[in-house]
Amino acid sequence: MKWYYGLPSVLMGVSIALLQPQAVTAICSNNQVDAIAKKITVLVLISGAKNGSGSGIIIQRNGNTYTVLTAYHVVKDPNSQYQIVTPDGQHYRVNYQTVKQPTNNIDSAVLQFTSNQNYPVAKIGNSDTVKRLTNIYLAGFPGKRGGVRVPPVYDCRDGQVIANATQTIVEDGYTLFHKSSARPGMSGGAVLNEQGEVIGIFGKGENPSFETVRGAGRNYSIPINTFIKLSAGVGVNLGISLPDVPNAGTPQADDYLVQADYKLHKRDYSGAIAAYNEVIRLNPNYAEALLYRNRGSSYYALGDTQAAIADFNEAIKINPDDAKAYAVRGIARYKLGDRRAAIRDFNEVIKINPDDARAYAVRGIARYKLGDKQGAIADLKTAANLSAQQGNKKLYQKVSELLRIFQRYF
Repeated sequence: MKWYYGLPSVLMGVSIALLQPQAVTAICSNNQVDAIAKKITVLVLISGAKNGSGSGIIIQRNGNTYTVLTAYHVVKDPNSQYQIVTPDGQHYRVNYQTVKQPTNNIDSAVLQFTSNQNYPVAKIGNSDTVKRLTNIYLAGFPGKRGGVRVPPVYDCRDGQVIANATQTIVEDGYTLFHKSSARPGMSGGAVLNEQGEVIGIFGKGENPSFETVRGAGRNYSIPINTFIKLSAGVGVNLGISLPDVPNAGTPQADDYLVQADYKLHKRDYSGAIAAYNEVIRLNPNYAEALLYRNRGSSYYALGDTQAAIADFNEAIKINPDDAKAYAVRGIARYKLGDRRAAIRDFNEVIKINPDDARAYAVRGIARYKLGDKQGAIADLKTAANLSAQQGNKKLYQKVSELLRIFQRYF
């Protein structure tokens, strides 16, 4: 089973990342934070093999030289050209020699531009003090909507902390988990607290598109303290001395949650299950649908389908609108031979997300197995049409191949 769910391998041979439609519109409910974020957030324009954009944060000024903090993956291509677009609309070319990454793994970087204009510099907060369920705000320049590239426009969105691992560092640095409705193009943008202080660098979402259905999904940021600890290596001195961390050396539930997700990503399924168990043991209130869905996916990968279904049931109980939980449970039920139950689960997926091409494809295969040839062909046609509209060539090719086979012989 993929990170969220894949097509039955015995029938399709491949698994393809789940597409998501346009995220639910969100706004920054804290006007004061929004005003601060708008002044310190810049657009990073990319011209090269792949034109695009990202976001950044003005964190320092030395004379006419400004330092911008962003996600490294935004500026990792030395063959591309980069421009900083400041809040007043001015464009400044970036000398790539100024792009520096603190380490080879942490997904953060600084770059510089020069200007005689006066731009505000971000105030830095202490990310170690950020607690679970704290309100946060994401600022940046989304450049895609519904998978379609659009002109980047500044946006600020509400979020809430899921976990902040202060005792754990993973190789890419993403140890601040939060619920938010971020979109592509916001990578490198600021995560701010209620005081308008930068406490993190946003970088990636639960899905490749970052986009979610019916509200905010899980997203990931690098705590600003992680960057501060490494900032000397890129010649940045923010003049901040980090205080001692309470319970230093003792992993908390947040740490185990980050470890679990990291182990799952690395396909260490037994390690992921053990870490998820520790999260629940230390804090039973971490009743998040994604936790149970991910633990269930780990059980499934190890061949314990019944335990997987039990976790998927729990995920759906917590969040009845979790389309992915229905999808992975449907796959598990399909594996156990319960095609009718699998179809019921994919009915729910389609009810929640009518544009999910994958769901129609899997439901079509299940219908075929039950002898409903017309229903199978209808679902595969819908899956083909949706995948073509959404630009998912790999899924379109696989579904079209199955459709040709079904129509040829039935």
